[in-house]
Amino acid sequence: MFEDLETMGCDELDGKQACPKPKTTTTTTTTTTTPEPTTTTTTTTATTTQTCQGKEADIVFIVDSSSSIWNVDFETQKTFIGDVVSHFDVESGKTRVALIAFSNEAVVKIHLNQYSTRKELISEIAKVTQPGGSTNTHLALELMLREVFSTKNGARPGAAHIAVVITDGVSSRPDETMQQIELTHKSGVYVFTVGVGNKTDKSELEAMASKPVSDFSFVVNGYAALPKIRDLLAFRTCKVPDDQPTCSSDFMGDFMFGIHGIGGDSMDHVIEFIKHVGGAFRNSKNIRLGLKESCRNADLPLSDYSGDSDFATDVQEQMVESAADLLSGIRTSFGNVRPDVNRVSVLILSGKIDDMEKAFLEAMRLKYSTRVIVVGVGKSIDRDQLMRLASYENKAKPDISHVFPVDSSAELSDIVKKLHVLICKDSE
Repeated sequence: MFEDLETMGCDELDGKQACPKPKTTTTTTTTTTTPEPTTTTTTTTATTTQTCQGKEADIVFIVDSSSSIWNVDFETQKTFIGDVVSHFDVESGKTRVALIAFSNEAVVKIHLNQYSTRKELISEIAKVTQPGGSTNTHLALELMLREVFSTKNGARPGAAHIAVVITDGVSSRPDETMQQIELTHKSGVYVFTVGVGNKTDKSELEAMASKPVSDFSFVVNGYAALPKIRDLLAFRTCKVPDDQPTCSSDFMGDFMFGIHGIGGDSMDHVIEFIKHVGGAFRNSKNIRLGLKESCRNADLPLSDYSGDSDFATDVQEQMVESAADLLSGIRTSFGNVRPDVNRVSVLILSGKIDDMEKAFLEAMRLKYSTRVIVVGVGKSIDRDQLMRLASYENKAKPDISHVFPVDSSAELSDIVKKLHVLICKDSE
């Protein structure tokens, strides 16, 4: 659906588009079929049997390294992780593995793009030390979203994002842990939990695990019992869909993308971002799409100027882009409302909006019948402005549920899955 953007200019997506055709980057998309896993025999020794051949996944192990774990059990835990990794198709580059250890602090021990062979990974896993301390699970989840599942550290927007959390206790700050659990699920991360022993919080682990809980949550009596679930955990990890989430086949939607203040090489990143967001609709049959972009239309006739400052002032006024006009254009582009159809507008904005009050009024008109998601690009954005333009989870109470700021256009791919989750929840 959105692959056409590789060769199509924005003016071709919308007949009313007035901006010049942006430069685009051509990419090739390859569909990989994942074969059924092979059957392996459960033993307490490592296996090199691959049940994940062809699997495109970014997998992070989140390992409890607190004081409640005996040293011998911590070593058993590392061996278990190495055995699970031995199932993954690492050498082909399809599967990438990272590891976070957490206690008082959370530390990334292995990044997704750090090692390219199972041998290297298993060797580095064996070197992880146990600092001891409390069980700050929330710090590990926050670090995972902020650092590990980031494109700069090897995360891929088209791969499944999977976390495997192993712990033998209760998180030290359960309220903060629950907040991070909610953010993790909203980010489109599949979470497996492994509770070890009888001192874990079952309700917390089940809340952390993806659904259905029976497939994503494991409990063992002790660390010595971990090998019993090794192959099953690897198998279920491999069964996670390659790319997620997607809207249901009966999901109906009208989508308009709006671009404001984006220029130069950033446009390439924006086009790629729009294509990836479009992946959420690949199973849906009744989708309409459109795009609008703000334009700078300077029109200064030949005139006498008394000084450079006068001319500079006029140029500045002429080159101001109107966010209000963009929002108005998006609203009119939707046309007549189709019954039972979700209307969504994704605004991609950079810089401070100069005509904010007019833009706010247009946003209010747009939000009357349309859900507005706002993506802010760059460090000069005004987050208060973004929130005023965006929709809210609860219409009566402002929030940031529909606001997604990134420091640069290169980081847009980091928020693709968050938008998928937000958009597709209406199809559940």
